[in-house]
Amino acid sequence: MARKTQKYAYSAKYEIDRNVEFEYDSYIDPDSVVRLLDVDNRVLLPSQEFIRALITSNDVLHSWALPSLGVKIDAVPGRLNQFIFSILLNSVIHGNTDASKCAD
Repeated sequence: MARKTQKYAYSAKYEIDRNVEFEYDSYIDPDSVVRLLDVDNRVLLPSQEFIRALITSNDVLHSWALPSLGVKIDAVPGRLNQFIFSILLNSVIHGNTDASKCAD
């Protein structure tokens, strides 16, 4: 399964390819109990399957991370970074952005 993520200031655009292209936006939910970590549209990923993530940015340098999986990667304009990972158990995993690396 391949997934492309485009980072923006306080939002992300996800494209998921599993025989049919599916695309949607996700924004930080300011009213969430988990401050600045929860979003309005969560990304659903399969467990026990390899996932290829492609990360880029359309505006400025962003940092994209899934700390509980040990993943942190920079979203750089004009560059497509990738990593492959697998989630062993069904769970909710929060990502975050390192604001010190963003030029927003």
